[in-house]
Order: sequence, then structure tokens, then C-alpha cells
Amino acid sequence: MTLAGAAAGQVRTVLVDTADWTQQRLPSADQVRVTTATAATQAWDAARKTADWTQQQLPSAEQVRHTTADAANQAMGAAKKGLNWAKDLTIRVVDTTGVDKLLKREDPPTKH
Repeated sequence: MTLAGAAAGQVRTVLVDTADWTQQRLPSADQVRVTTATAATQAWDAARKTADWTQQQLPSAEQVRHTTADAANQAMGAAKKGLNWAKDLTIRVVDTTGVDKLLKREDPPTKH
């Protein structure tokens, strides 16, 4: 055997040993299938539990409608109070300044 042939034989032996070592450490196809199925099942179960938890935390449609109606009623009440306050203030200003008398006068005020 020549030196090159001996080196090639050693390289081949190292490659075969490396391939055997790697193959012994890799999981089998069945192990990969089982592990993948288990991981997929766990992910699905976690997603389902998260969805259930989220659904329990959210208010019902009826609660949302009721809360929205309450808020709208409160806003309408505040707007009515504001309008009544503005009307009352306007009446007070008119009464105290006599503007209504000027507006009701038939002959225009004279210019000085």
C-alpha cells in the first residue's frame, strides 16, 4: 500500500466512525414523530387554555351594552345640565342688564 492509499484508508475510517457516532446520537424517526406530536399537542393545549382564559376575562356583550348605555346616559345628563346652566346664565344676564328691554323697544335708540 502506498502512503496515499494508507491516508485515504484512514480518512475513510474516520468518516465512517464519525457517521456511526453521529447516527447513534440522533433520535430515530419514531422518536422525532412522537416528540413532534407531543410538542404540537402541548402547543394546541396551551392555545386552547389561553383562549378559554381570555374569554372568561372579557365582559359579555350584554355587559358592554349596559356599560355603554350608562355612559351615554351620563353624557346626556351632563349635556342637559350644561345647557340648563347656559340658559339660566343667559336669562340672568338679560334680566340684570336690561338687554331684553332694548330688544323690545320699537323706536331705535337715539344717537348722541
